Amino acid sequence: MYASNLLQHDLDDGGVMIFAQGRDAGVPHSRGEAEQPLQAGQTLIFDLFPRPVGGGYYHDMTRTWCLGHAPEHVQRDFGFVLSVFHRSLEEIQLGRRTSEVDKLVCEWMEAAGHPTRLNSPATQEGYVHSLGHGIGLEIHEHPGVSQFSSDKVVFEAGHVVTIEPGVYYPSRGYGIRVEDALYLDTNGDLINLTDCPYDLVIPLQEA
Repeated sequence: MYASNLLQHDLDDGGVMIFAQGRDAGVPHSRGEAEQPLQAGQTLIFDLFPRPVGGGYYHDMTRTWCLGHAPEHVQRDFGFVLSVFHRSLEEIQLGRRTSEVDKLVCEWMEAAGHPTRLNSPATQEGYVHSLGHGIGLEIHEHPGVSQFSSDKVVFEAGHVVTIEPGVYYPSRGYGIRVEDALYLDTNGDLINLTDCPYDLVIPLQEA
């Protein structure tokens, strides 16, 4: 259904979108199991990165949903991740090193009890990836928004980047990520290119 909806807008995702539920949502790049029935209260990570049919510029966004209701721990961690997302946007400035912003996010995560690669390089749970990446004719482009980026990598006018904090706990059966694509203009203003609400819970309709 989603593929036909994309085609109505002359968009194509190449068949590689992420729709991962429960434990699969706790593994950042798991695409999920197509045959797995949807379950109320489980986290669903939906990561969509379409581009025009035939080629062109990519978009990239992620939302986390729960059908019907969200458990208390998911509500708590989702609220925290969303706050980290908004706080990180406030830290992006022309000329600032991208690594500085990701390191800040790691510090916020660790202060809230989530392991990160800053002090636990081998961790598979908590905040386990970089904050974002450039996007354009390829889905991953310069600049990397990562603590591991060179000190020479800074935010520049014209950059289009993703910002995508998340926490992942496959052992507990859930994962959470929020991602938007953003444009940094010549005035240093960050323009959000993603028009999609951040609602966690999708209400279920009675049959």
